[in-house]
Amino acid sequence: MSRLDRFMVSEKWCVSWPNCIQVAHQRGLSDHVPVVLDVDNANWGPRPLQWHQQHFKNLDGKILEAKNQISSLDIKGEEAELLEEEVKELHDLSVQLHSMARVQTSMNWQKARMNWVREGDANSKNFHNMMSSRQRRNAIHLVHVDGVLVEGVQNIHTAVYNHYSSHFRALDVLRPGVDGLNFRKLSYTQAASLVQSFSLEEFKQAVWDCESFKSPGPDCFLGWLHV
Repeated sequence: MSRLDRFMVSEKWCVSWPNCIQVAHQRGLSDHVPVVLDVDNANWGPRPLQWHQQHFKNLDGKILEAKNQISSLDIKGEEAELLEEEVKELHDLSVQLHSMARVQTSMNWQKARMNWVREGDANSKNFHNMMSSRQRRNAIHLVHVDGVLVEGVQNIHTAVYNHYSSHFRALDVLRPGVDGLNFRKLSYTQAASLVQSFSLEEFKQAVWDCESFKSPGPDCFLGWLHV
């Protein structure tokens, strides 16, 4: 460790936290050692992860045992009517089995995520197995076309091309048009009046028609101020 790989503490710090310790981890590819300052004031017992591991230890065996007990009660129920206590036990076992199954699924998912984070992008055997599995799932080995099984790369290419080309092909169909319809049209005089300049009287009339509470225009003045 170098002089940079340490904590600077004072006497007052040591008095306030006498149980503080400095933990150095492996430096890996870095030139410096990661240092963690830890304060162990009290021992609170096993950590949640350790409790979780102890509580769900041998989860597969517990699930198998619950399945065997449920199967035994089901067989007994086919031969004779179950007692009230046995019906309650069967219900409790079903609830426990579903609960343990959910926990097992969650743990397997977390283990898979941890395994992928640890070995996924490291060009490891697990990475290549995952990529091979994904490639197998994405591969198209055969398709059904009009009830006929089509195999082979070239045959599948042709079937896919024909399927989409038949959907997006332009068809010669009779489409409705506007030919033969008589629309009302403007005369040349009316059309010319649409582009002619406004007269001074029209400007005055538009301003005079503005109410006093109209919103300001682009110049921040109300219409009634323009006289």
